[in-house]
Amino acid sequence: MQAEAQKDVKMILDGISILEYLPDYSGLEAMVFLEELEKALKADLSSSGDFGKIEKIFNDLDRGGKKFGGIKIPLLRFIPQLESVAGVSGDVTKKMVLRGI
Repeated sequence: MQAEAQKDVKMILDGISILEYLPDYSGLEAMVFLEELEKALKADLSSSGDFGKIEKIFNDLDRGGKKFGGIKIPLLRFIPQLESVAGVSGDVTKKMVLRGI
């Protein structure tokens, strides 16, 4: 289960829409998928300093409408943990945009 989630997360980070994978996950599988996604996004942000992949995921979820709105809740909880090389003020600005503030 974890290996499959890691493979799917890699595809998402490589540019495929998260909407392609969400219908396949529910219950425990969804929790494992979200954990892997969060770890990968943190690692990507730490190495690149770019919120672009995180923004793409949120944009894709917005395009998916209410059907995928519930998946944003755990991701919104994850946002405060994000830190990039841009520093606190740059991070706060990006975090506000992601939260829709």
